[in-house]
Amino acid sequence: MKRKVLLSFGVSVLIFISTAILVIIHTYSILHEEKEIIAVSEVYTTLDRLRISYRSAINAHNHFILTANPDYLDDYRTYRPEVIKNLELLREVNYHYFFDESTIDTLGILLSRKFMLLDSTIRLKEEGRMKELIEIINHEATPVLNLIRSVVEDRTASLYAAQRYFKEKTEKEILLIITILILGFAIGLSFVVFAFYLLQKENRARRRSEKDLLRYSEELKRINWTKDMFFSIIAHDLRSPFTSLLSLFDLLSEAIAQKDISMIEENIISIEFSARRTFNLLQNLLEWSKLQSGRLQKNTISFCMDDIIKENLELFRMPARQKSIDLKFTPADFTVFADRDMIKTVIRNLVSNAIKFTNSGTIEIKTTKEEHLIITCIRDTGIGMSEEDRGKLFRIEVDPSTIGQSTEKGSGLGLILCKNFIELNEGSIWVESSPENGSVFCISLPCESVKKEKN
Repeated sequence: MKRKVLLSFGVSVLIFISTAILVIIHTYSILHEEKEIIAVSEVYTTLDRLRISYRSAINAHNHFILTANPDYLDDYRTYRPEVIKNLELLREVNYHYFFDESTIDTLGILLSRKFMLLDSTIRLKEEGRMKELIEIINHEATPVLNLIRSVVEDRTASLYAAQRYFKEKTEKEILLIITILILGFAIGLSFVVFAFYLLQKENRARRRSEKDLLRYSEELKRINWTKDMFFSIIAHDLRSPFTSLLSLFDLLSEAIAQKDISMIEENIISIEFSARRTFNLLQNLLEWSKLQSGRLQKNTISFCMDDIIKENLELFRMPARQKSIDLKFTPADFTVFADRDMIKTVIRNLVSNAIKFTNSGTIEIKTTKEEHLIITCIRDTGIGMSEEDRGKLFRIEVDPSTIGQSTEKGSGLGLILCKNFIELNEGSIWVESSPENGSVFCISLPCESVKKEKN
């Protein structure tokens, strides 16, 4: 990519330089043409002055012959030197562009001869020899005059042709310069634009790479945090239940040795409760690891929420009775479209948490329908939580030991798993709670009719 950018810039620079060189060459050609045009103008102007002074001298001579007025004779003698002067000026300008030297010499000889004849006619006029005067004019002066007129007219025509030629040539050169400038600028600019496009493309690719690296870095941080959390749960939350089980077995052995039936029953109930909690934690760990590795597949079906709730309540009746908790549930017969096993795990964790943070009282489960959603709420009369604690829920990066005031602390993995499972099934989960007033955990799922309409 970098090589293409440099190549594009290099080509554009070469095009601009070539354009400048061509413009300079043709500009020099125009300046040369302008020099020739100036030469044409100088020759034409001098020749025109020669023609005017010559015509003025002839007119003054003719008027003197006709009127014998001495004033016309004075004019003739004034214009005659000007003719000779203008002829010499014609020799000095750049006549060689358009005249050869023999033409100028011929014109000079004709003018000298013409003036000699005119001087002769003036003397004849003064002497009154009119017959000889007319004979000189008819047989000598007139042919010379025609020769002079022919030479001047031919040179004038050639000057006009030269002017037209140089003007057309200059216009073509100017048009060519404009064309070169437009094409050179357009092609050079196109390469510059292409180079900037490649730079922009490279910058976008670099920004995407940086974003990908940042995303991968965040993903690695999350995976690392997940790993640390996983080992923390294994090291702490699994160790504690097994330690408790071992202590309960020691108490059970002692009660059996003493044949204390009431103590044996109490220890068996405690062992069962501890074993269920440990089993629930192991299930959460297994399902969470499957979810993180992408091995957990969603299988959505239609099922009744009442069936899921009843199955979970049967699992927790004994632990609830041991803590003097009354489990209440009113069947509603609502059907949802979701993954049955995931929702079963969600209800199990929410009921388990309600029992964990309720010392005695009531846990009520109620299902309602609002528009196209089925809402299930689990209300307890436990210790509740503050607004600050509610903000820490459903977040894996928060240490669960900092939430709440209960002596029973969990891994926090259950609520995180609940949130992930509910969102996978296009639902939502939220909590309402305040200290000493219990908590209400609610989940919403799309009802079956909505799914059928989408299909």
